[in-house]
Amino acid sequence: MLFPEWIGGRLILVWYGCRYRVRMGTETVAAERGGLLETLIRQAARVPWDDRRALDAHVQDIHEAKVREFLHEVRSGLLDERDIGRTYRGMRLTTKVNDHELPRNVGLLFFSQEPTEWFRGAKIEVVQFAADRGGDVQDERVFTGGLLDQYRGCMTYLGNLLVNHLQKQECRSRVRSWVSYPPAAIREALVNALYHRSYDVPYPDPTK
Repeated sequence: MLFPEWIGGRLILVWYGCRYRVRMGTETVAAERGGLLETLIRQAARVPWDDRRALDAHVQDIHEAKVREFLHEVRSGLLDERDIGRTYRGMRLTTKVNDHELPRNVGLLFFSQEPTEWFRGAKIEVVQFAADRGGDVQDERVFTGGLLDQYRGCMTYLGNLLVNHLQKQECRSRVRSWVSYPPAAIREALVNALYHRSYDVPYPDPTK
């Protein structure tokens, strides 16, 4: 931190270095201990996975129709851009390497025809179990395609499983109604499941 001090008749700002602390179990310890601070700084300097270049893919693996459909839905001004390369760069779906473009991982994950070609775990598996104690599998569905397509297909399927309950109330003309699972809760759970996971190669398991 900077603190004003009078030194030699002049008011100057003196820097007093901050100490970084991290939580480890039930203790708060100095981050400098055991080289932990250097490790944290290196991790923070790394390029996030979704921003990394997909070296074994091509820009053509991103489907322009899917991108433009998405821009239309969100009413983005990029929809008016005729140069699809500029559109991709504006959305940070591609990056320039030397004299050519490469897709970023996020571009393939959202807008390729089949992201599992590069990321094996980029799909959703939904299993419905029977209500008896045996827990036998009653139905199993797999949702593939771009991440948005997976989300929409899965939400439609889960929405069809919801049951509306009606209950008459004594001395009242209104009927009490509720659903087996609130759609907003299902939507939040699904988005969290898709977002808070890694799609990197070492994590081949699907979202379940």
